[in-house]
Order: sequence, then structure tokens, then C-alpha cells
Amino acid sequence: MRSLKWIVIPAFALTLVVALSWCSAKKKNPVSPPVTPLPLIERLLPASNAVAGWTRSVSGKCLQGVAQDCTSLYGTIDGGANVYLDRTYKASSYQGYFNGTDTLCLEIYDQGSADSARSVFNHYTFSSDYDTLSGLGDTAKVDTFGWLTEWTKSKYFVRMYFYNRTVLQTAKNLGKVIIDSIAANP
Repeated sequence: MRSLKWIVIPAFALTLVVALSWCSAKKKNPVSPPVTPLPLIERLLPASNAVAGWTRSVSGKCLQGVAQDCTSLYGTIDGGANVYLDRTYKASSYQGYFNGTDTLCLEIYDQGSADSARSVFNHYTFSSDYDTLSGLGDTAKVDTFGWLTEWTKSKYFVRMYFYNRTVLQTAKNLGKVIIDSIAANP
């Protein structure tokens, strides 16, 4: 028993000296933590004034942030998550925009493939209040009753809510900014 004590104590002391030396060396040569780039889905959100006069807003009317898995998606949109999860959901980002008078809420969903994005788009086409919207994405529609646009581009399903029909042109302009971002970040 006594000989084991003479082995354990020096081994512990040596481990402690090595650990303290390592920590001391780290303090002398600090290494900056790696810069984590924004997730691609978040980089697709237009910056403030990408459309003149419209700035990012944290309006209570709009969802905010990023969801990158099923748990965070459920936490963000709760009951509607299955529509996306059943169609190879990857990630989503949410942002509000404000021009001093009107609000526009933007949602971008990475569905993993163009077929899955189109499947989400088709899932929400259940009303006759939709009109086809040209010049925006691969497929696009505008709900003329509730004022929202939904469209797909590549593997993305995009939805924009607004509360005033005069905001439709802004929605189209923001959509074109997003399409350019998708083209630049395939």
C-alpha cells in the first residue's frame, strides 16, 4: 500500500505541472477562436436598404432568427413545422423589414432540393385567392386576400407577408435581391 502512494503522488504532481505549463503557454500565445461564418440560409436575408427605405426590423409581427434543425424549427413555427420536415427540411431564416409605415415579414426555407421546395409551395396552394406572380423565382404566387407572396428558387421556398397591397412591389424587389444571393451562393 505504501509503495502505491509513492507512485500516485509523483504522477499526480507531474500531471499538475504539465497542465499548468500548458495553460501558461496558452496565455502567452493566445489563439483567436475561429470566426464562424453566418449560415448560408442567414446570408440570403437582404441587408437594410437593399431596397431603398426598407430596413431590418425586430417588429413583433415577424419571426426573427434562424432555425437549423427540427427542434429549433418547432420552437419557431410550432404547429406548421411538419409541412417542412416531411419535405427534407435543412434550415430556415426569418427577418422583418420596415419602411417607417409598413412591415414586411420574410421567411426563407432551405428544403434540400428544388422538388422539395416545390412540394412545400404546392402544399400551400389551396385557395382560389392566389394569382400567378411572374418574374419571381421558379414558381410564384401572390395571395390577393391576405397579401403574401410565396415562391421557389432552386432548393428554397420563400414566403413574404405584408399588410398593405402597396408593398407588393417591395416584396418583388426584395425577392430579386434574394434570387441574386442564391445565384451567388449555390
